[in-house]
Amino acid sequence: MANPIVLLDTWLARIECTAPGPRGQQTALNDLYYNATSISGGGATDVDFAAAVSTAFAAGYKALIEPLCGFAGVRVSRVAPTITPSFLDATDAGAGTNASTMLPTQVTAVLTKGTPFAGRKYRGRIYFPFPTAADVGAGGVVSGGYIAVLAVLCAQFLSNITAGSAGNTAVMTPVLWHRSTRSTTQLTNFSVSSLWGTQRRRGNYGRPNGP
Repeated sequence: MANPIVLLDTWLARIECTAPGPRGQQTALNDLYYNATSISGGGATDVDFAAAVSTAFAAGYKALIEPLCGFAGVRVSRVAPTITPSFLDATDAGAGTNASTMLPTQVTAVLTKGTPFAGRKYRGRIYFPFPTAADVGAGGVVSGGYIAVLAVLCAQFLSNITAGSAGNTAVMTPVLWHRSTRSTTQLTNFSVSSLWGTQRRRGNYGRPNGP
């Protein structure tokens, strides 16, 4: 049964991508959080929200990863004020479209989420999945072309997403989620690092990672 989106609820949208590995499939999880800031007509549900996020991001994620990797879908759930079971939309699931060869799965591009406030508490990070050899620039840094592709996704991360249709909608605004206080701060900016990062739990050498 679909769960309705209620005004001011906070929702998690988890984007899932997969890659093959010698010890089993590796899964990259990018967590995005949204507040429901406007409801129109009969509103929308988690099913509508998952579909809207998938439509917004599937093509962009596929462009980052090679064909042996895949965009697995978007899993959504309400995190506040109460928690709902997750719903997975795999409508847009499919192989990556980047023709180059994947780097080791621990290697990742790093984006920093920003808010109007200073301090570590008001920042977050996204570790993008499965860059390829073609994304490495001179000197081993992140290539300018790859940063440009990520910048397009950054703009989408700062944009509202409208879930639903035919006048029955919910406007979802991107926020930073504070787990300890179960509160949010609206996102205002992102920055893309020119240096590669690593995420050890995503590596080929540990246990298989799953959603």
